[in-house]
Amino acid sequence: ASTNSLNKDDYSSIYHHKETSMSSIDIETEHPNDNHPPDHHHEAISPTKMPKWLCDLLEPVFKMRKRKTTIEQELYCGLIQFISCLYVLPVVPFQMKRVGYIEASTIVATSATCSLGSMIAAFLTDMPFIIAPPTSVSIFLAVSMQQSGLRPLEGNAAVMISGAGLALVGAIPPLSRLVTKFIPDCIQASTAVGIGLITALAGATEIHLVVHGKYTILDMGVISPEVVVAICSLILVAACLHYHIKGAFCCGLFFGTFVWWLISNEWPEALAAAPEAITSTGEYDHNRIVLLVFNLLFLYILTLNGLARGCSDLAGLTKKNGAVPRGNWLLVVCGLTTMLSGYFSGPPILISPESAAGIKAGAKTGLSTLVCGILFGLATFFSPIFAAVPAAGTAPLLIMVGVLMFSNVKRIDWTDMKVAVPAYCVLFFIPFTYSILRGVAFGYIIYIALILFTGEYISFTEDFIYNFNELIYGKKSDSKSKLIKSKSTRLPIAFNDETLKNESENGTEGSEYESESEKQADNSNVFTKVLGLLDMKEGGVTVGLH
Repeated sequence: ASTNSLNKDDYSSIYHHKETSMSSIDIETEHPNDNHPPDHHHEAISPTKMPKWLCDLLEPVFKMRKRKTTIEQELYCGLIQFISCLYVLPVVPFQMKRVGYIEASTIVATSATCSLGSMIAAFLTDMPFIIAPPTSVSIFLAVSMQQSGLRPLEGNAAVMISGAGLALVGAIPPLSRLVTKFIPDCIQASTAVGIGLITALAGATEIHLVVHGKYTILDMGVISPEVVVAICSLILVAACLHYHIKGAFCCGLFFGTFVWWLISNEWPEALAAAPEAITSTGEYDHNRIVLLVFNLLFLYILTLNGLARGCSDLAGLTKKNGAVPRGNWLLVVCGLTTMLSGYFSGPPILISPESAAGIKAGAKTGLSTLVCGILFGLATFFSPIFAAVPAAGTAPLLIMVGVLMFSNVKRIDWTDMKVAVPAYCVLFFIPFTYSILRGVAFGYIIYIALILFTGEYISFTEDFIYNFNELIYGKKSDSKSKLIKSKSTRLPIAFNDETLKNESENGTEGSEYESESEKQADNSNVFTKVLGLLDMKEGGVTVGLH
């Protein structure tokens, strides 16, 4: 994933958040209210000049007064988001063309599903998130299809089935919380870095800057005019990001495209055309796409988990418990939109990281997303222009995506070996095996082995038991029981408030024994202490240890 108009600190605020809840995408059934402190990093919003009847008409849907924004501000931010995200229309279909997709048809499918998904998400979630294909996910799909020798028909089936799985995860709240709980932050961060390395390598091989070596696995290619144009475009994107210029990626895209058109004299055959998309029908072997489906579903959850929480934090809309408002609807919308995109030979449609560009400009409601969706719908008619974009225009953007995603290494504690070793295995094996599932599986095996041999599984189990109610019901238990550690056995013991009060008055505090024999008897009965009692209180589960 990439960000267009953000500097390094802005980018960090999207991906480098600390986990404060059981899952980043949590379940909120109502519109986000303003119990979250309003963010103050945006400039003061001037009073709206729109008619009062229009404001009253939109307020029940988009909550602009509560979030202290205006219609004008949201319209402007929607335009910024569209300009920042426009580059996906030539970049993503160009990558999928390498595995047999028809580029013009994929452009139409991408822009149409982005338009529909953004407009639906605007009303269902009321969040300033663009529904568009992240570049890294599309790159992974193309590379996986190349490795497995899959046809576009089989790729479309994998996209549709994985989209249905994502919608199912969103429709079952406990399932989404359980899935995200068991993905450690070090695995998430290293996976993002590995995907960034794959994306950058794909961009470098497009312009033949990196080629197969005669005596080595990889080697540097010939410095051709195409490579020179791409490097100049890369420098331009980096400079624009440094000066916080909105639409930095589009600046690089326009520069590389027009310069190469002048050099090669390969201009678009037309400016506009009637939209045409190819539907996915036919027979295929289901067994060949099983692995790809699981790969894609894991990648969807990983991408949405980081992007939704990061963008929500940036907009100041995250709940006090760390939940993204209406996160379940976000998963459902992305899943259904991905299914529709796959049916029309398009890429997976999730949240675009370019949403951050509009959020930094002041977007706070789904109205900006609605504007972006309408503009994507208009872009459907200009597919000939996007189809003519050369590799010199798209390759620098892919390399820049890798640069931005590599900053996730800061989330990894390299001084803690039980975290650093699994993370390094993941980010090492993903690009060198061209497989996210293999890299993550290898890193996860190392991670589990290390938490077993270092004893971290004890604290992990304690945390899981204590937060079991939050995993299932989406909120912490209403019971006032507290977990404390016994100094003698180092086992968690549950005391209610009355017990703690009595022990405090008696001076025992639950950790001292009246005699040495009593202490020894207590230690000898350690296995009995591990047996937990489930105390059902007010619909929740409170777990204590005898």
